Amino acid sequence: MSRNDPQYQADKRVLIVVRGESDSTLELHEDRGDETPRCGTRNDPWRDRQGVLHQMEYKSLGAGDVTCRSCGRLHQDATSHASRRGTPRAALAQKPTVRKIALREPDPRRATRRPPLPDLDRNLGR
Repeated sequence: MSRNDPQYQADKRVLIVVRGESDSTLELHEDRGDETPRCGTRNDPWRDRQGVLHQMEYKSLGAGDVTCRSCGRLHQDATSHASRRGTPRAALAQKPTVRKIALREPDPRRATRRPPLPDLDRNLGR
């Protein structure tokens, strides 16, 4: 699979481009609703080999293919979680396990304290 192969379809997409340019060879991301990529990729400025600083910005796009693999993994995790949500196994996974611990008197046979010497003699029948 090539880097820019489509991962899935999204209603809204975001492209990170150099400020002032309209096209980019970077990946197409899914818009998480606030015009930023779902995967959290930032639009940090960068310097090219000649030392020129390039300012980046997000460009909103309509529906279409998403090529970002990180967005694809997040999308796949969300859809697989949503499909598991109704199964009995998923219900067990979401329900916290609570163990009841009964309070009881300590077992005298397991007492850590040594009995006094007269009691020991009495117990041994001396």
